[in-house]
Amino acid sequence: MADNYLENKMAEHMAARGATRTARPARRPGFAAISFPAPRVLVAPGTHAAAAAIATELAHAGCRVAMLGGAAEGVRCFPESMPAAEAAARLMHDWHEVDVTITAAPEAHAAAAAAVEQARLSLPEPLRLAAARHIAVAAGGEPDVAGAVTLRCADTDAQADAIARLCLCLCAPAAQALAPQSIALKC
Repeated sequence: MADNYLENKMAEHMAARGATRTARPARRPGFAAISFPAPRVLVAPGTHAAAAAIATELAHAGCRVAMLGGAAEGVRCFPESMPAAEAAARLMHDWHEVDVTITAAPEAHAAAAAAVEQARLSLPEPLRLAAARHIAVAAGGEPDVAGAVTLRCADTDAQADAIARLCLCLCAPAAQALAPQSIALKC
């Protein structure tokens, strides 16, 4: 009876583990050369076309992505009715940290960033990152977001793919050294 006990328990564990995970989409061929630790990214809010493009692009590159509102392939989505604080608390429980927060609407940036920072306080100090990265996507006339790298472009929906690729680059560990600044996209 005890001969295959551990093997059977491991098979049960792996079957249960696979059933609860969100399947990630296969990596796109052009991004096979990108290899860095998969950051844990929260995209909020998910109502703009740019937010869905950002979430999908990051998921295709192998990042762990969650999105408030909206839906995207391979992304953990929270309903729009759920408060950002509750979603951030659930992510901290499941992922133990959020590396990058991306907002596609600057007016919602403060709420999402504050929710992530508040949820991070529940973590033991040795497990916390020094600081989470914040990226804000803004239209041409909107002000820069304090403490975040602000991506500014004329039409966020029309330039969603370019914004998504730039967000992918900004999630890389090498980009963590960039100070909060405004980056203008001209396409």
